[in-house]
Amino acid sequence: MTPSVATLLVRPGQPSDVAAIAALLAHGLAEDPVAEWLVPDPAERQAVFQGLLAMEVDHAVEWGDIDLLPDMGGVAVWRRHPADDAPVLSDHHLGTFTRGAMPRFQQLSVLLGSYRSDAPHHWLAWLYVARDRRGQGIGTELLARHHQVVDQRGLPVDVVVTSERARDFLIFHGYIAGLPLHLPSGPRLWPLRRLGHPAARSDHASQNRVPSAVAEVVSTSEPTFTTTSVERVTMLREASDLRTNLIDQLCAEDTIRTSAVEVAMRRTPRHLFLPGVPMQQAYADEPVYTKTDARGTSISAASQPRIVAMMLEQLDVRSGQRVMEAGAGTGYNAALLAAVVGDSGRVVTIDVDEDLVNGARKRLAAAGVANVDVVHGDGALGYSEGAPYDRIIATVGAYETPAAWLKQLAPDGRLVVPLRLRGAASRSVIFERYDGGWRDQGSELAVFMPLRGIGDDARRLVSLTPELDVILQVHKDQEVEAAALAGVLETERRKVWTDVFFPPMVPYEWMDLWLACRLDNAIMRMNVQPTAVQRGAVTPMFSWGAMATTRGADLAYLTTRPALARPDGSRVYEVGVVGHGPNGRDLAHNVSEEIRSWNATYRSRTVRLEIADTPVAADPSVGRFVLARPHHPITVTWQ
Repeated sequence: MTPSVATLLVRPGQPSDVAAIAALLAHGLAEDPVAEWLVPDPAERQAVFQGLLAMEVDHAVEWGDIDLLPDMGGVAVWRRHPADDAPVLSDHHLGTFTRGAMPRFQQLSVLLGSYRSDAPHHWLAWLYVARDRRGQGIGTELLARHHQVVDQRGLPVDVVVTSERARDFLIFHGYIAGLPLHLPSGPRLWPLRRLGHPAARSDHASQNRVPSAVAEVVSTSEPTFTTTSVERVTMLREASDLRTNLIDQLCAEDTIRTSAVEVAMRRTPRHLFLPGVPMQQAYADEPVYTKTDARGTSISAASQPRIVAMMLEQLDVRSGQRVMEAGAGTGYNAALLAAVVGDSGRVVTIDVDEDLVNGARKRLAAAGVANVDVVHGDGALGYSEGAPYDRIIATVGAYETPAAWLKQLAPDGRLVVPLRLRGAASRSVIFERYDGGWRDQGSELAVFMPLRGIGDDARRLVSLTPELDVILQVHKDQEVEAAALAGVLETERRKVWTDVFFPPMVPYEWMDLWLACRLDNAIMRMNVQPTAVQRGAVTPMFSWGAMATTRGADLAYLTTRPALARPDGSRVYEVGVVGHGPNGRDLAHNVSEEIRSWNATYRSRTVRLEIADTPVAADPSVGRFVLARPHHPITVTWQ
């Protein structure tokens, strides 16, 4: 017959129980994710934890409280903070049993220390119910007995657990979950707190205490949740579910292609690096703008997760490598890099803004990331103290590849940089060294906030309407006469169609790059608000706007129209050019001819990018362009 909760016998733990309790808890840790991370080898794990737990339980018998079922069917170990006159379990004690696993135990201790409050509280160090005794209310009773004690004293209870099941059990019993803690390249832990409550039950005494370096709930009974509890659990699971959905989507679309990147993105909570941002927004596949300058222009952002994953795949980071990142931002990307390089690797991330540096340090510490150095400095200068680096990545847009990055990269290293080539044409480029310079190993369409500091690539905005709903984004290598363009959209509209077609969802990136290289005034973004489209001022290619160019008082921008369905029923769209201004028709014709030329001769070719050690001669007639830079010109070739 199964005993009821009311008839359960619970007694205090005694010195004679130490070995049996330690063995019980060590058995429960056999498949615990944190225990596996601490001591990967199963045989060694049993030996390490048997000795460590014996020391801890003995300590708790003397200076804490242990509630125990006589048949060893369940046990709760409680400690209090501060624990008067209790000796400290030092690194010496820890090292006696942990041996080679000592560094990871210390990392766990530091992580727990960052969460633990200095104010008086009780700590639930262990709560374990034997597998064949679960579902009988034993865990609930062990908690209730000690909750009565802390409620009489008005003290809170803190705990850190290693599984969602244990977290949900404690939530059901009135604990409030905090943001997950993350071990370096390891599993998550969930901190929870129970606030002090007035005493509500008759006496079943205990005291309480503080945990050791391994403070976790091993397992518990299985409650039946009420509707209210389910709602609370659902809210706390939201972040995990949203992150899972996002990463599943990126995997399905083949943006994430390697297990290293997938594991890093699944383990790293983006919302932890975006305080104050709604959870749905934190896990949307969109950038989150985090800082503006005095004029209200965005100067820092958490990049779109799709772009983050794509660039991590480009970087091809390996375990144990040293990585430098230019552009610390929120610290999220550095946390991902840290997860990939692991404990034996190191990440240096740099930002020019001290407030961003301080924020990144704080959030990385909160996430338990210990292998990242956040440096306040100019990213364009790199960080020579940590060189050479196996990998360097820029999470800010650069107009020229800084010489410091090339110098600080190891001979067989890899650089990934969002390089603005000309005008609005920007690509995230993989560069590796070869005998004659640096050659790309692939590139992807990407646009980032520009580098600030000595490598500054500032841009300005030129409005084309009094309503400020059609705006050109102008870079330093472009010429736009704002006064000459006043009222340009009120002039006659001239449309030129090109007989060049694109299927739906096929990017225009290579056509745009051709126009950037060929036009006297390279293409620029023309950002459009819906109001401008609604009143008929513009008919842009995309909902956000279109690529455009100017020449004096003339404007030309790209548009599309649906073409007749093909014999197989598939749809395509024809590219067109809209011209405005005194000579807008001529400018539109010029742009359309370049589009036709690209389509006829270069569309099927491969584009290669190179930074040559010695000057290369440009030859546009064969599709080779040299983009001028003060130090490292960029060769763009259609092969």
